[in-house]
Amino acid sequence: MKRLLFVVLALALLGETGCKPKREPTSLERKKAESLLTEANFAETMRDWPRAEKLYAEAGKLTPGDGDLWLQLGTIRRRQDDRNGAKKAYANGLDAYRAAYKKDGKNPTPLIQQVYALALLGRVDEARKTLAQARLKHADNAAVRNFTDAKFDQWLASADFKAAAL
Repeated sequence: MKRLLFVVLALALLGETGCKPKREPTSLERKKAESLLTEANFAETMRDWPRAEKLYAEAGKLTPGDGDLWLQLGTIRRRQDDRNGAKKAYANGLDAYRAAYKKDGKNPTPLIQQVYALALLGRVDEARKTLAQARLKHADNAAVRNFTDAKFDQWLASADFKAAAL
């Protein structure tokens, strides 16, 4: 009987949380997030990493589909040597880019952004496969054609990447 009750409760919770589609942020939430991002950029310029992290995290809660925001939050967390926090932020960014590409598969930008997120997560082989996929699906796009393996390797070797990557 207890097992049945547990299963029923688990299914009820799953129905409440897991099955609803994610809602889009409202106009007010987007404006608030933009304000937070401006303040976070200023805090980052002043090298106030804890404040910048807090502001980026708040903005991320308001606009979870903004992959760039999540990568920036991950970079800030990495600067503070919070590897687990950076990993979560990079993973959220990757999820946002995947959702954006799923929504509009004709635009190669989210696919290229997935390459960056995967590399920051330390999944370089998967990033290379995604880059190859982008070349196959979007061979006519100049940005995709210009993103060569040599440029990718150069980026992987850069000091900025090494400081931000896991």
